[in-house]
Amino acid sequence: MITRMLAKGWLILWFGGTILYWAIGSPATVNVDNALAKPNFFNLPGGADTYGRNLLLVLSQASLLSFIFALTCVFVITSISLLVAGLSPNLPARISRGIEWIIQLLLAFPSLLFAIMIAGFLGPGKTTMALALVLGGTPWMTRVLWVRAREISQQEFVWAARSLGAGPFRLATKHYLPHLLSLATVKIPSMLAQAIMTEASLSFLGLGFPIGQESWGSLLAQARDYLIEAPHISIVVGVPLFLSLLSLEVISKPAPTELV
Repeated sequence: MITRMLAKGWLILWFGGTILYWAIGSPATVNVDNALAKPNFFNLPGGADTYGRNLLLVLSQASLLSFIFALTCVFVITSISLLVAGLSPNLPARISRGIEWIIQLLLAFPSLLFAIMIAGFLGPGKTTMALALVLGGTPWMTRVLWVRAREISQQEFVWAARSLGAGPFRLATKHYLPHLLSLATVKIPSMLAQAIMTEASLSFLGLGFPIGQESWGSLLAQARDYLIEAPHISIVVGVPLFLSLLSLEVISKPAPTELV
């Protein structure tokens, strides 16, 4: 319980603070005289990056951009998964087996591999990241909801509704989707953590946001070249990313009382 409260507190503190700091802070301007400046509590609380910009302000903008992008992709993933899983119990056996085969095939390849393959055709950018996140996350979420939908289809209230003449659409909207939505809500924090991590990894490899749009991954890539001269960049950028991912994973795990 305490761990979950700390995790929620960190997420509220970090993202609430970044929104506030981004809203009231002055734009992150380039100042080569402050390049790689160490943290100064009064002027530069997080130090400066390689361009002399306020690192904490740049990080607040980058983390919000990464979070919003990941949240959008998770919304698309969840919507597709709910649609497929909600209709799955009423699909013909041949179509159902085909969808299961496609899901298993996609699960065999990591999202980074998809991203590298897509980047070879489309080049680096937002489209590459979005396709990698959706193609990598949808099969996992769909499989979880698919199994749950099959379990619900064997419940007595579903048999009763079917015997009373309920069609596939009514069964999906009135019986399957409400139960699947509650399960998807529990899985969303974990999916969000995976999406943020994938975005950071792709941006770190140069397959993410274009130059001029900083993200968590691009700032870590910048810090990689100055681990000795300016270690504060990797610390200021990496620690919030680690704590945010850890907090999302902690929230996604059921509390001990929920397991009883």
